[in-house]
Amino acid sequence: MIKIILIIAACISFATNANSQFKETEQAENKIELVADPKKPPKFPGGIEAWNKYIADNVEFPEVLSKYKATTTVYAEVIISRTGELLEPRIVRGNFDQSFNEQLLTALRNSPKWEPARIKRDSVATKMVIPIILK
Repeated sequence: MIKIILIIAACISFATNANSQFKETEQAENKIELVADPKKPPKFPGGIEAWNKYIADNVEFPEVLSKYKATTTVYAEVIISRTGELLEPRIVRGNFDQSFNEQLLTALRNSPKWEPARIKRDSVATKMVIPIILK
């Protein structure tokens, strides 16, 4: 049986910009201001266990991993908007298998809304990298 381990809280990597605390990106003709280091990071409703279940229920894991008892990590980068939507998902490292990658990107695009990052009482958009460990 293939297991998935997501280490979100300990391994979240926020986007950084050497020149500024903020970075902008184009999204549907609107500019999204990204905060590189929010005081309260975004989180999936229900926590890490609920996120693990969501991914396991929505992504079919490659049989080759169980056959060879291999472990690999895929890193997905997403923007979590001020409203908690996941935008612009992409695989940034660990390009494992095209079919798996497409399923993962689809699951990220269709993800339930997250609790957005916050600075004080304000919701802010941020970019994060989610490591997905397959074994």
